[in-house]
Amino acid sequence: MVPPELEGESQEFSDLLLELASAPARDPSQLAAPLEAGMVVGRFELLREIGRGGFGLVFEARDRELGRLVAFKAMRPSRAEPAALEKPLREEAEAAARLNHPNVVTLHDFGIHEGTPYLILELLRGETLQQRLKRGRLPPEEAVRIARDVASGLVHAHSRGVLHRDLKPGNVFLTEAGGVKLLDFGLARLLDRASLAGGTPAYMAPEQLRGEPGDARADVFSAGVVLWQMLTGELPFPLVDGRSTVLDPGPPPRLPLEDAPPSLASLLTAALSKAPTGRPQTALGLLDGLAGVEQAYAGRAAAQARAARLRRLRRTATAVAGLVVLGLAAAAALAIRSGARAERALRAARVAGTADGASDP
Repeated sequence: MVPPELEGESQEFSDLLLELASAPARDPSQLAAPLEAGMVVGRFELLREIGRGGFGLVFEARDRELGRLVAFKAMRPSRAEPAALEKPLREEAEAAARLNHPNVVTLHDFGIHEGTPYLILELLRGETLQQRLKRGRLPPEEAVRIARDVASGLVHAHSRGVLHRDLKPGNVFLTEAGGVKLLDFGLARLLDRASLAGGTPAYMAPEQLRGEPGDARADVFSAGVVLWQMLTGELPFPLVDGRSTVLDPGPPPRLPLEDAPPSLASLLTAALSKAPTGRPQTALGLLDGLAGVEQAYAGRAAAQARAARLRRLRRTATAVAGLVVLGLAAAAALAIRSGARAERALRAARVAGTADGASDP
């Protein structure tokens, strides 16, 4: 079901989303107002550019009032007038600001600078999951841990009436400290062209692709796609001529990992169900399923550790036994050599005694 907080979206807001979505793609540097390092926008001093993409530019910036470093995300322009942007931008920003969770990036502020919308976000160090996947798939235990943190962030957001709608590796950030942060909640739908079109096709649930109203289960589906890609390095439903094969008939694919715990394969089959009713009905259900998979991996790791310890003990016992045998053999050899020397000494003494007796007058 759609959370109550998201029901009754105004026609004005919907019209604005359509207008923004139809804005032509532009070079991210072609902002309504040129921005560059060294400029001051409001209370924020732009220090250096740290990223760019279809959305616009990201700068590392300093909040001159609070004395902290932040990420200044300047969004690409659209055909919408800045005055028309302000109200929905504020509404979406306030929704995102309700999110306060270790697995969700923190939104500090927002605004419009000479026609360019911008967001002030928590400054993160690390890389996106999309960048990480370029180096290959992840170890299963690490992939499940990241998926668990993603699900934890979704549980928090959904409980506050905020859906993501565009969950993909590019919106999952892996921090240098090993944390996981979800990016672009709600605001992506407002300001990112891909999200305005409904999401990113390779990660969208079938109901999203058909233009039907989505709910939390669409985010669950997207999380399942991301987990599949982390485990296999491939998409479960690849695009063919720009069309997602998730719309084709048939069940979801089987996980091609022979040593995966059965609980992981069954959870992915459910999360990737083409019918929303076949999936975990909430992000909490997905989180619980991932916790069970982690327990399966932990139990397997504990059993492997016990087996390794037993093998080490056996090797140690064998080595000790070998040393004992060698020691006994060495002692026996030493005793034999000592006995031989004693016997030779005794014979020598007898010979010397006989010689002495023969020469005695």
